[in-house]
Amino acid sequence: MGIDLGSSGARCAVVDADGGRSVLATRSWSFAPVPHPSGLAFDIDLDLTWQLTGEACREAVAKAGVSGDAIAGVAVSAIRCGTVIIDGAGSVLYAAPNRDARAS
Repeated sequence: MGIDLGSSGARCAVVDADGGRSVLATRSWSFAPVPHPSGLAFDIDLDLTWQLTGEACREAVAKAGVSGDAIAGVAVSAIRCGTVIIDGAGSVLYAAPNRDARAS
């Protein structure tokens, strides 16, 4: 299973390692603008991101016609998607996509 988290959504591919057949499921999202004088501030809704990523993965597994325990490995890619800063307890302090420019 390959999962790609990008600025426009989540994509999940399940590939049959023996036969080479693959299926793909996607979910789209957008980042919510945040009121800021620059007009360039955005936040990532982490709960929605998790929900939509899970939906895409479940759909891809169903399309592949396999059970979850048949998945031999998972690779995740999230290049330039954003920054999430957590505290020592694992609570989110800040989550913003790479296009957030409020620091400017």
